[in-house]
Amino acid sequence: MLLFFLDFFQDALAQPNPPSTLFFDKDLLAESRDKIEQNDKNLAPSFKTLIKEANKYLDEGPFSVMDKQKTPPDGDKHDYFSLSIYAWPNPKTADSLPYITRDGEVNPQSKIGTDEESFVKMCESSFTLALAYYFSGNEKYAEHASDIIRTWFIDSKTKMNPNLNYAQTVMGKNEGSPGGIIDGRNLVYVTEAAGLLTSSTSWRDEDMEDLKSWFKDYLNWLLTSKNGIEEGNSKNNHVTFYKAQVVDYAVFTGNKDEALKQLESVKNLIESQIEPDGRQPLEMNRTKSFNYSVFNLQAFFLLAELGRNAGVDLYNYKTDDGKSIRKALDYIAPYSDSLLEWKGKEIGSRVSGIYWLGELLRIASLRYPDGKYGIILKDNYGKTVLSKQWQLLYPS
Repeated sequence: MLLFFLDFFQDALAQPNPPSTLFFDKDLLAESRDKIEQNDKNLAPSFKTLIKEANKYLDEGPFSVMDKQKTPPDGDKHDYFSLSIYAWPNPKTADSLPYITRDGEVNPQSKIGTDEESFVKMCESSFTLALAYYFSGNEKYAEHASDIIRTWFIDSKTKMNPNLNYAQTVMGKNEGSPGGIIDGRNLVYVTEAAGLLTSSTSWRDEDMEDLKSWFKDYLNWLLTSKNGIEEGNSKNNHVTFYKAQVVDYAVFTGNKDEALKQLESVKNLIESQIEPDGRQPLEMNRTKSFNYSVFNLQAFFLLAELGRNAGVDLYNYKTDDGKSIRKALDYIAPYSDSLLEWKGKEIGSRVSGIYWLGELLRIASLRYPDGKYGIILKDNYGKTVLSKQWQLLYPS
């Protein structure tokens, strides 16, 4: 095990610059890096898992919007294209159009030939590789992460146009929906990946400037396009993730005024989406009410982490009648116990939601040190947390 750590940490001390991450805590990242250097046994499983995942991604990608089989309505493959996952053929019409919505039921055909899966892989792989570079100092991870980012965002032959005009198309109904903007939520991991690569020789200053230029154009589209404006006025997890994206990209591109304006507006979301007892009614109305309650809380936590770095305290904000992010967590935290029966409707499994909730509990144990979130995490997740990526991002 000692040789494993030495092999991967040999170049790390040569990294002179701290990461320019936007929502991941630089101090916590540095703490994990120091602990890895010291062969900390609690981080050994998660570090080993990270390197294993990064090595797998070395053999995948780069990915491009040009690789999809289907073409967007405008005929330009540089435009991102996806289909609504909950839209199904209409059994009442001869041509099956317009498609109808079956909430919570994923149509497997929606994922064939579009950009969705390669887009997710691009976001996940670039971040995982960049994180592996940061903790190990091994340039091979940075080199491939840089190639993945340049291919998707910078290279004129393969890059995606900075819009989501044709995201989550519903056949026979529209050519792209405002709700499709939620597809872009994973882009926040690309901006973090770029920040983790700042010391790499593979990620050049001009690459960072080109990436910021892309996100500046995309942010403008989010704020001014018909779909973007409509999504910004939507409800439930859609508007929460919309604001999380806008804040992240505004900070990344240096638009501090927009970031602060959006962060302040999150207080209105707390008022409209969370009850004094912590329930989230708009998510409770869904067919997967547990998973969506956790999902929406993920967006609130992302905004709260962004707020910490911008001087806006969303973690401890509460309305006059007691609505708060913490109350929402307190309501759902006990249900991290898979044996405890959830009170809402939940078609299918709660496994994904329980996994996401574990990370939120870890963050909460750091942001609310007076709480019992660490105890809940230990009781309901046991030693499985030791191999999770968030063990490195939020060391206990």
